[in-house]
Amino acid sequence: MSRPERTLTLEEWKTASLPASELEAVAGCSVETASRRLEHIVRCSPSWGGAVDLVASGNVGEVAVGGLHVRVVPHLPVGDVARLFASVSGVKLDVLDEVLGTRGQTDLTFVEALALGLVIEGERLLSGDLDRAWRRQEERLALLRGRPVFERIGAAPAALGVPCRYVEGTRDTLPNRLVAVGLESAARVLLRRTSGLRRARALAQAFLDLAPGARAPSRQDYAVARERLTTRSEPYRDALWLSEWLVLGGGPLSSVGAGGTAGWCLDMAGLFEAAVTQALQEEVSKLGLRAVAQKQDRCAITTAGGAEYRRVIPDIEVLRGAEVIAVVDAKYKAYFRANEQGSPLLRITNDDIYQLAFYGSRVPYPVLLAIVSPRGGEGPSLDDRWRTLYLAGQSLRLVGVDLAALAKGSCSVWSKIQEATAG
Repeated sequence: MSRPERTLTLEEWKTASLPASELEAVAGCSVETASRRLEHIVRCSPSWGGAVDLVASGNVGEVAVGGLHVRVVPHLPVGDVARLFASVSGVKLDVLDEVLGTRGQTDLTFVEALALGLVIEGERLLSGDLDRAWRRQEERLALLRGRPVFERIGAAPAALGVPCRYVEGTRDTLPNRLVAVGLESAARVLLRRTSGLRRARALAQAFLDLAPGARAPSRQDYAVARERLTTRSEPYRDALWLSEWLVLGGGPLSSVGAGGTAGWCLDMAGLFEAAVTQALQEEVSKLGLRAVAQKQDRCAITTAGGAEYRRVIPDIEVLRGAEVIAVVDAKYKAYFRANEQGSPLLRITNDDIYQLAFYGSRVPYPVLLAIVSPRGGEGPSLDDRWRTLYLAGQSLRLVGVDLAALAKGSCSVWSKIQEATAG
């Protein structure tokens, strides 16, 4: 008897419920075990009537537990998520525009977009000048090749041939091995895409035939391969990035379990914070200012014995010379969602307020304090009175940025912060 299957699809910050008995039957394990394995993308909590609530967090992705497939999709279009990711990763991937833009495939997941991108890159590489290495060989041959090694001619029976040294080309190179492994992962990701799956499998086999030495790679393998790229092998760069992200993840992207269609998650909070930091750094540098990503302040709050009690970790300081003029925290939370009266559905947490206010109090002069959160989409707008808070004589501004505009590079985070302060 086959195990029942169930697919749940949630948007970010949304909730779905399942009877605990059904969850256990489909997942094939206890609620507690399923909760641990799903924690990458949802939080499971008991609900009324023996049900379990699955609450989507700030991560998007897919995780499978037995026959239970849980998907959390971003409220941002996948194309914008992919462009944000490529931007903060420092890589410009035109191939993603081809996958998500001109072809208009709006139903793709983020990782499916990466997988199709690698398929396109693999096809380009296979039809072009494939990477090759030259190896020195020495063996006994019946027909002369390269240069005979005369001093070894009598070292074995003549029937074994003449010892020769020659140089032989091979396609079994590190870049080809890494592309082969990446295409195998792409095939696992594209199980729902018949055409893409067929292309990925054919390409994976083609590269495996070229590079039979392909094996499970490390992050160091990818770094070495990129460092050794020459003018001739430069076309491999995007394919290597895509392969690494699919096989090992990177930055806010990580693999879950064995990977595949239900084995990845994207930390949207990490992606948002990185994008805001990058945008601020680029914007303020044009004004003669500096935006510095903060390191953890481990000793900001300690116990009487000097042990760490709580860390204070604002994301960004904006400086004019050595003077701090602003402290900014990027929070990927739904602080701009409001009810019909314009009141917040989710109030700023005490931790977020105290963290920023406490850090600002350590600066001996007034500084601008801002929490930057995503905004946009449908629904009522947050009333202005909820966008400024006062604590111990300090004002803290809630600033909203449009994620789609941020992805396209058309959102000025610093201007938004200044507008909020002026208001």
